[in-house]
Amino acid sequence: MKPKSSFWLIHLLVFGLCLPTAPLTAVAQPAADHQAARLLSRGDVKLQRQDFAGAIEEYSRAIRLDPGHALAYSNRARARLKLGDLQGVIADCTEALRLDPDLAVAYGNRGNARAALGDRTGAAADYSEVIRRDPNNALALHNRALARAALGDTAGALGDLKKAAQLAKAQGDSTLYRSATSRIRQYGTPTVASVRTPKATAVPRSRPVAKSAPTAEPEWQLRVPMEPRPVPLMLGLGIGEGGGPGLAIVNWVASQTRHSGLRTGDRLVALDGRAVDSTADLSAMLRRRRPGEQVALTYRRGGSERTMNLALLDSVVPLEPEEPPRPLGALPVLPPSSRLEAEQIFGWGNVRSVEGPDSEPLVVVGPLASEAVLRERTGALFRRLQPSGVRALAVEVEAPAQPWRAVVSETGVQAQAAQLPWRSAPVTIEAGTYLPVQLDWPADGPPPNEGQDITGRVLYDARDRRGIPLVRAGTAVQGQLVPTAPVGVRLVLASLGANPVAAESEVLPLKEEFELRSGLYGGGDLFNRYFATVYDGQVVGARLREPVVLEGNAPGKPSEATPARTAVVGELLSGNLPGRRDPKQALAFYNQGVRAAAASQWQSAAALWQASLILLPSQPARSALGWVYERMGQELLVRGDAATAAAWLELAVHLRPRSVNASRLLSAAYGRLLAAKASANRSPVQLAYYRHLAARFDLSMGEELGGSGRLFAREPARPTTADYIDSSLVRGQVVRFTRLPIRLYTGGAPEPEMAAAVWRAALKWQTGSGGAVQFMQVEDPLQADIAVVFVAADREGRAGHATFTGLGNRMPMLKVTLGLGHLLGERPGDLPEYVQMLAVHELGHAIGLWGHSDDPEDIMYPEMRGVHEPSGRDLQTLWRLYAMPAGITRP
Repeated sequence: MKPKSSFWLIHLLVFGLCLPTAPLTAVAQPAADHQAARLLSRGDVKLQRQDFAGAIEEYSRAIRLDPGHALAYSNRARARLKLGDLQGVIADCTEALRLDPDLAVAYGNRGNARAALGDRTGAAADYSEVIRRDPNNALALHNRALARAALGDTAGALGDLKKAAQLAKAQGDSTLYRSATSRIRQYGTPTVASVRTPKATAVPRSRPVAKSAPTAEPEWQLRVPMEPRPVPLMLGLGIGEGGGPGLAIVNWVASQTRHSGLRTGDRLVALDGRAVDSTADLSAMLRRRRPGEQVALTYRRGGSERTMNLALLDSVVPLEPEEPPRPLGALPVLPPSSRLEAEQIFGWGNVRSVEGPDSEPLVVVGPLASEAVLRERTGALFRRLQPSGVRALAVEVEAPAQPWRAVVSETGVQAQAAQLPWRSAPVTIEAGTYLPVQLDWPADGPPPNEGQDITGRVLYDARDRRGIPLVRAGTAVQGQLVPTAPVGVRLVLASLGANPVAAESEVLPLKEEFELRSGLYGGGDLFNRYFATVYDGQVVGARLREPVVLEGNAPGKPSEATPARTAVVGELLSGNLPGRRDPKQALAFYNQGVRAAAASQWQSAAALWQASLILLPSQPARSALGWVYERMGQELLVRGDAATAAAWLELAVHLRPRSVNASRLLSAAYGRLLAAKASANRSPVQLAYYRHLAARFDLSMGEELGGSGRLFAREPARPTTADYIDSSLVRGQVVRFTRLPIRLYTGGAPEPEMAAAVWRAALKWQTGSGGAVQFMQVEDPLQADIAVVFVAADREGRAGHATFTGLGNRMPMLKVTLGLGHLLGERPGDLPEYVQMLAVHELGHAIGLWGHSDDPEDIMYPEMRGVHEPSGRDLQTLWRLYAMPAGITRP
């Protein structure tokens, strides 16, 4: 199976510009059903163009008009699947199937979402429904095989794959055929194992009848399953199929490749000289490589091909060099303690703290399989601690879905719901925090009145310093548009969800219009007028004037189960080990674990080191077990299973508290779970759990939030004499500024860093042009030549646009609109650079380059290709334009 974190569909956004147009006449509103069908068709077009956010908006409108339209739900699920909204996919497909139980595509998409969330059983059931309705659906057979293989049904998986391969070959689907045959070879290869049972067991070795010299052979031999499999490797790049020869390079998924020199929009065409036509080709080429090995990557940029060397990765974050555990000749014994006894009962690394007096300890542990397991193990621990003077014992479970507390009393072990402080702790938002509020204002609505009440919602998560959401996207807000002197309005918030707040925005950007009035002597005078306005979907930053303590965050039922691997922690090893200490055998198991780890047999090494700890608790075995848990978490993270990776890495951090790598990997796992697309599915209690553990482990998600980011150009612009001046004129006229500096207003930006990104974009033009254009920031919108407006999404599906409406040879204040809807799936750390790239392009329109370049190396090319500053060709065009007389300009 492909690592889910490494493969993404390409999504190139289109820039826009608007020029003066004739006024539109009103048309009659069609009937609701016809309107819904039209919206559905528009959604299909946007889905085909890969404008997934726009498609979702159109389908949602269709659903509001016709809630019984199954196809609208199904198609919206397809768009949500592209954006990674897996819970939304499941909800839409379930509703579509309620309305039309025979809609096979809805079963397929729901199966894809369930598989991505780790629900292989549900995924297999959905694919089976597709196959029942369409027995020749090769893709459904292929996907059901992957789900069956993950569930351990190798025979069923092979049967599905063989049929899928036959159908794909007959149907001419070469990509699916290669993938199916590759997995047939993978699943059909017998594994090397010392026993057939999946459990680890210990059996007595037979002794020779004849007397012999003393031997170092141990009395017990642990037989563990050896699970040889290739270590998952990756280029560290997000790859997408379609759009031409080779594969599109979309983003980076491992931070080591962020500054590789590649950029979004490049196309991977060959690896080590071998052509790459599909992700299956790429996976096959990487299968037998080793971490750190260099590969020659050939990519196409524009009309030329280039080659660079890139090291293969087995981690999503840079790791410090670290020696694996080495063979030893003796094991130093850990001193006895309550914590040591608790770890032997509740699992190594699963004991988070032991608090209170020695005679009445409180043991805090991580997730367990069930309440019955908690009671059983609490009783066992109490019996082991009684000889050391323990009179009472309590055990608390830290887990979002299991707030349990077990207490030993005279009547036995009693379990009850635990009132853990972190579960209901209020969330405090500091004064000065900006809330990105999307205003609810009707399209083409009237100008706001004085003291106009207004509602809205938070557009994207506001996070704490560790990267955990404080205010969730979609939280409702209420407030007023308060007038400012002499003209304009600012947003003043009164409530955030159920909580009163005191927050306000800067003065919102104004709208300027010109009016020509006759003079006393037959001449004409130009008058300008300013209007307070709110634009469709406008996003405004409201700054908190004082701290807010959010109530109403009482824990609800979590939307995800505790990872299964965590629930069975400490149970990798089962069997009949001796009930006494055996230093000799413990050492033998330890050294066997070292050999298993050298062969990358992580589960085997973990079972052997656990066996060693049972026979003799030692620091080397404990540390080695933490080391292998790191490797297991690292591999799962590369494979895309962040939830289970986090479960193992939490254990590793406890076993090796000074390990930098364990902390980095755990931060990356939490970052994936709290990414913008995933955090919407986290309940308040789960967020409280992550907040609590991040503080306990002193973690900061920081750069890891979202897990992937765009690849921006890094090389400086090359000088040139070429230009595209003809496409920059408006009906043959030069439309540009003649008065410098150009005054720029960014008040109302969602947060200061986005306003700063717009200013950096302006300086790109000022510095690159050598001062041919100059900018000045202004704090009063009445002084602005260009006002920047942020919106959630452009109604036409554009990432941004610049507009003006002239009167004669004069133009009023220009409006530059920057859409944020396309940013919501990006890494938070990349948002300012993304906004800057978008602003450079739209400001290029505003200062006179009203057309588009035909070269993807130019910032004025109509698609985002990773270029984020003016090229030599952009600047040459600007110089020519500013050497020409202006036909339309700002007075």
